Amino acid sequence: MDKKKALYFFMGSSSFVEKDNAIFAEHFLVKTFNFEFGKKWKMPFQFIDQLFFLLVNIWTAEICFIQLGGLHSVLPVLFFRLFGKKSVIIAAGTDCHSFPSIGYGNYQRPLLSAATKFSFRACSLILPKHQTLWHTKYSYDDHDFPEQGIAYFNKGIKEKYFCIENGYDPNKFKKSELSRPKTFITVAGLLHRTSQQKLKG
Repeated sequence: MDKKKALYFFMGSSSFVEKDNAIFAEHFLVKTFNFEFGKKWKMPFQFIDQLFFLLVNIWTAEICFIQLGGLHSVLPVLFFRLFGKKSVIIAAGTDCHSFPSIGYGNYQRPLLSAATKFSFRACSLILPKHQTLWHTKYSYDDHDFPEQGIAYFNKGIKEKYFCIENGYDPNKFKKSELSRPKTFITVAGLLHRTSQQKLKG
């Protein structure tokens, strides 16, 4: 039996994007669109490219998957809703939180906040990577909101979500028998950005 077609939208290739794409490819014929977000002057051209991509592929696509809610998710969600088709947003962090103390989260900026809220309300299903991304109490920093999550920043949103936590290979990642006190390893990328330095500590 021929596989049905799915579209996959994301912002920059990463290990979790590639992993999800491999999972989708087991069940669908996947066409991908990488919305490059690094340079602001490219944004209008990205939207034009995304529009043409949708106009070409919407007719034969069964469903679309979108990594994160934001500016890049508006057109896919809108098109698939207008055509009576399913759109799924994989929620992973910045689209679920707002931490003014470190300037983190989509809800810090009006346009990005509006795009994120529209996308979550108009999509068919939201797949948070943890229950706390949907809603959780927060008390770490008094300068931030006392609650966090999609439900908190999108009041009255329907509970059309299902949590799928990040997976890992337990045979590959194991605790070493040797343990040294007061030692640790941490890994973070994009540390040339001040905002990323604050986020990762």
